[in-house]
Amino acid sequence: MALGDGVEQIANRILLTASSRSLRARMLPVQVVELKRGMVLHHADEPVKRIYFINRGMVSIVKAMEDGRMVEVSATGIEGMTTPEVLFGANAALLDGIVQIPGSAFVIERSELVFAIANDRLLGNLLQDYLHLSMQRLAQTAACNRLHSLVQRCSRWLLIAHDSARADTFPLTHEFLAIMLGVQRPGVSIAMQLLQKSGFVRYVRSDVSIADRRGLEGTACECYASLQQQLHDLFPRKHASA
Repeated sequence: MALGDGVEQIANRILLTASSRSLRARMLPVQVVELKRGMVLHHADEPVKRIYFINRGMVSIVKAMEDGRMVEVSATGIEGMTTPEVLFGANAALLDGIVQIPGSAFVIERSELVFAIANDRLLGNLLQDYLHLSMQRLAQTAACNRLHSLVQRCSRWLLIAHDSARADTFPLTHEFLAIMLGVQRPGVSIAMQLLQKSGFVRYVRSDVSIADRRGLEGTACECYASLQQQLHDLFPRKHASA
C-alpha cells in the first residue's frame, strides 16, 4: 500500500508534518504493517534495514542487561519513528525496540529513506530535529526514573500509551509494565490500584481503560507535560491532536 492512498489514515506526526511541507511524495511508497504485542522491531547492535513510523500503538525502547533483565529508557508512539540514529551515521540500532501496545506502522527501507534525505534538505532537517527530540526524551526518562514516585511514573506512562493507542482501552499487564519501569511487580500493582481507586483508570484482566484523563494528568509528574511541550515545539500545532 502506498502512503496516503486512503486505506490507512495517517496519524504519525512526522508524516503529517512532511505532508504539510509537501515532502511526503519524496518518502517513496511505503507499506503498512501490523504491530503485534511483543514483536521485536530491532535489536541493539544489529544493522537496521527498515524504519517504522508508528501510526497506532507504542514501541518500548529498552536496555537489556546481561542477566536478561530489561528496562524501558524511552518509548516511541505516533509522534515518531524507530531508530532515527541510523539515518545520520550510526551503523546499527543503539537499543532494542519491542512493541508494547499493538497497532500499525508505515515502514520504509532504510536505504530509500537515506536517499530521500540526501535529496531533500527540509526532510533531512525534520528528521534531524526528531533525532534531537529523541535524545531529549532519553534524558527526561532517565531523570524521571531517578526522581519521581512510581505512581507519578505510572501515570506518565499511561498518558503516553493513551496518546499512541488512539483508544481509551488497550492491553497492558502489571508484569510487563513493571519490566518497562524497572521495578518489582507488587509495586506496580499497588500504584495501579491507587489509580483505579481514584477513578482515573479501570483495569480488567489484561486491559486498562483511561476513565479520567484529566485526573491522570494531575497525578503524573512534570515529565509528561515537558515531553508534550517538546512535541508541540517540533510539530505544527494543527496536528497536535491527530
